[in-house]
Amino acid sequence: MEIIFLVEQNMFRKDEKNKKAFVEVLVANSQSIARAMLDDGSIDENKYLEVLMEHLYLFLHIADRLAYSIITEKRRVTLLPGIFDLSIRFAVETTCGHWPDDLKTNIYNECINNLYSSFNEFAQYKSFLGETEIGPKNTLLWEFCKNIARIRGEENNVGSIIGHGWVVGIALKNIEIRSHLEELK
Repeated sequence: MEIIFLVEQNMFRKDEKNKKAFVEVLVANSQSIARAMLDDGSIDENKYLEVLMEHLYLFLHIADRLAYSIITEKRRVTLLPGIFDLSIRFAVETTCGHWPDDLKTNIYNECINNLYSSFNEFAQYKSFLGETEIGPKNTLLWEFCKNIARIRGEENNVGSIIGHGWVVGIALKNIEIRSHLEELK
């Protein structure tokens, strides 16, 4: 009986380590994108957290979509809510760590609500990229990038929308969502 407990305990530790690594890379890439926009002047400090969280919501939504084909339903419904929660907590803590706890709690609660609102919005787009003969409009990536352009005050700038699609693509390559989900299945 003790051997079974030790094996389960080691599996739990590995699982927690893999979840933590996944969350860290999701948040780091979201922060990196927001920081680059802050540094180049395309957003100000008041928009930093919004841009960071919008990217995190997108990456978590993509993880949720991919999980359907990688992880069993039972595992998915127990694993992903914890990753969502941990990601939001980590992002809020690393971004707003020096702020009062009650303010961080309010921000966390607002971000959790916004995450699920974003999921509902993103769910209406069946395609991530679109088909070459139709183009990218009305796809998840296009609409997401349009929203980021709106936050930046460039909602009518097609170049900004397309350019940000490349930024998201590079981040997704860095994050390797599929690989992390494979580790967690």
